[in-house]
Amino acid sequence: ALNVIGHSFGGTMIYTALANVLMQRLVEALHRRGRVPVDENLVDGFGTLWARVGGDTTAGGDTIERIDPATNAIVAKISVAPGFGLAVGPDAVWAPNDPNTVTRIDPRTNLVTATIDFPAAEPRGISIYGDQVWVTLDPPGT
Repeated sequence: ALNVIGHSFGGTMIYTALANVLMQRLVEALHRRGRVPVDENLVDGFGTLWARVGGDTTAGGDTIERIDPATNAIVAKISVAPGFGLAVGPDAVWAPNDPNTVTRIDPRTNLVTATIDFPAAEPRGISIYGDQVWVTLDPPGT
């Protein structure tokens, strides 16, 4: 089982060879559907791939698509506020959003279970270390 697709170091994504092949397959499938995720918006966890795609016209934000890597079928769609990035922790998928929130998604139910507000800063990056969620914040106006 492949647990991590890549790690971001200063904006550069580093992948294993197998992860690169899986990533390419998924990106091609998403392109065929007219969706274009970027690397930080595509993660692996809980036996599926998660892709953040923009332009959820029904909710005015983004959609997190949960994808079965064996079939490329979308098995769930979760609406979140617009933003950038995704991270997988031991019991949740996390999405930083504009303006000033981070969304927690329960992979057992595919539901948003929490929205955490950062009133004085904008989430710009997210990472998981053990059971801790780390969020990179930009102060307003930067």
